[in-house]
Amino acid sequence: MESEEAERLYQSSVGLIDAVACTRYRKMRDDPDLLRSGRLGLWSAALHWPGGPEQDFRSYAYASIKNEMEAYRKTIEKWEPPAENRETDGAVDDGPMHDAMSAVRARYGPNSRERLILTALSKGVAKAAIAAYLGVSVWKINDLARRAYNGIVEDIV
Repeated sequence: MESEEAERLYQSSVGLIDAVACTRYRKMRDDPDLLRSGRLGLWSAALHWPGGPEQDFRSYAYASIKNEMEAYRKTIEKWEPPAENRETDGAVDDGPMHDAMSAVRARYGPNSRERLILTALSKGVAKAAIAAYLGVSVWKINDLARRAYNGIVEDIV
């Protein structure tokens, strides 16, 4: 298909991305990577569309967007948070990070959501990825992280 026609189909159907995200992936609909995968699915559908009525294209594009978003969701599900059960080599670190991680271990058990969230955030994992892994909203991750951080600050100080 010509790129001008593909661009026209893409622009006329860009609202489908939000529709799929809101109806099928409510908890993840604010994840920018999910929306990017939807745009990729729409663009792929526009490039490979053999022709026909535009209403038929919307059905074709919906399926393509859904498939790309589902592939992204499955990728997120496979993500494992970093394990915090590493053995030390006997060296003792007296720095502030050591104090903070000791407070996390002491305050929260080995399998708590708060510990997982704080550990993942300290490793640079995106809040959206943590939210998708735990099956909660990004706002819930923010709330849990804030409460856990405030509790650790109380323990350290």
